[in-house]
Amino acid sequence: MKKQLKQLIGLQDAESQIEILKTSINNFPEKLLLLDKELDAQTKKMEDEENKLNVLKQEYRSHDSNTQICISQIKKSEGKLVSAKTNKEYQSSLKEIDDLKKKNSQIESNMLLLLDEMDNLEKNILQKKLEHTHFLHDISLKKKEIEKIAELDNKKLVLLEKKYMEISQEIDAKLLNTFNLTKMQQSNGVVMSAVSDAVCSGCNMNIPPQEYNELQRGESLQFCPFCHRIIYWNEI
Repeated sequence: MKKQLKQLIGLQDAESQIEILKTSINNFPEKLLLLDKELDAQTKKMEDEENKLNVLKQEYRSHDSNTQICISQIKKSEGKLVSAKTNKEYQSSLKEIDDLKKKNSQIESNMLLLLDEMDNLEKNILQKKLEHTHFLHDISLKKKEIEKIAELDNKKLVLLEKKYMEISQEIDAKLLNTFNLTKMQQSNGVVMSAVSDAVCSGCNMNIPPQEYNELQRGESLQFCPFCHRIIYWNEI
């Protein structure tokens, strides 16, 4: 029985490691997805800056078009000024020219502000592109590391599942069936529980003296009367 108990302990240990590996492997796609989301967010920030720059350039071109219109209108008004026949016409043309020059001056001031803003934005975009290049490199390295770990974990899983099958085949069929039934009754799937100083490590309850003595002899299969796990003396 002691040998069978040791095999059950080994079976539970292998099963526990298999579950840990499966959880880790199942998490790899999510880890890769999170990296892609980080990359998308970083890319979007750069694209937002570039879109903002394009809007400013479009606004600048619009101002440039307006200033050309103003210059053309000023020339026409200057032509009217030369051909003015009355003082009223002359003064009207002068006011028109003055208003157009003020308007044009304001447009040019706005254009200068836009140029400064575009210059700063272009520098910022250049910096973000450099950061994006480094970020791409880092993401690529992280993905490779995740894929490498996933590959190793899959290899470990194959070996552990093989070990699990080998141990299973060495255990008495009836005992193995008891192990599996007990596992189904446990919320965490833990079947085997070591007992030290008459205390079950699964539920921290004291094992009755008579049962503890039988457990130490290791001649029969014992269950904890409280958590109903298969118990074994921790010194077997």
